[in-house]
Amino acid sequence: MLGTSHDAPKQDVRREAKACHSGARGELLREWIQGPVPGQVNHHPDPDCERHDAHEREWETHASKSYQARKGAPEAVHDPPYNQPALKLLIIGCGRVGSQIAANMDRAGHEVVIVDRDPNAFSRASTRGVLTRDFKGDQVVGNGTDVDVLRRAGIERADGFVAVTEGDNRNIMASQIAKHVYKVPHVVARIYDPERAEAYEKLGLHTICPTIEGARHIEKVLMERETG
Repeated sequence: MLGTSHDAPKQDVRREAKACHSGARGELLREWIQGPVPGQVNHHPDPDCERHDAHEREWETHASKSYQARKGAPEAVHDPPYNQPALKLLIIGCGRVGSQIAANMDRAGHEVVIVDRDPNAFSRASTRGVLTRDFKGDQVVGNGTDVDVLRRAGIERADGFVAVTEGDNRNIMASQIAKHVYKVPHVVARIYDPERAEAYEKLGLHTICPTIEGARHIEKVLMERETG
């Protein structure tokens, strides 16, 4: 009895993942298509917009100095590798990871659209010196799990889809929509919960778990110092 009780959380996670992967999943995701909520497509916003996030403000001075240092020497723009066409990429979540991916892929010559429900997220990324005025991609204000917003962002033409919001539930739902409704060829979801990441990975959703990857990296560094 104690063993059964201990396994309950894992069983719940597996049930949740299987429910999303079952035949009912398609109907559930298609219900998401019914009520359109408009998404606003914006090009690069004014980097001086007001910032409200206290955590982001800690970086303001350092990021501004870094950006000023880079202004005199613009970063090189690289074309896609020879004979490889530019990819159309849709990124959900304009935090530190999402904005960095967007900037890197844009500099590599790919078509990038990044979505965030907070319009100030784009100006914060600009202040950090990530999404600067050189960024050629589009920025969409809206909920990344809303199908109308995803359509406006070009999900029907996307070659790759990345969900890196701060919420596991949003990342899972957005990725499921991209993979199973719009058949995007390459879908990656960041999931902090190791058990959920493993469960959805087994069902065919490519997941990245920072909790596991971070722990492994720290352990590796500690062991290298120990043997050194």
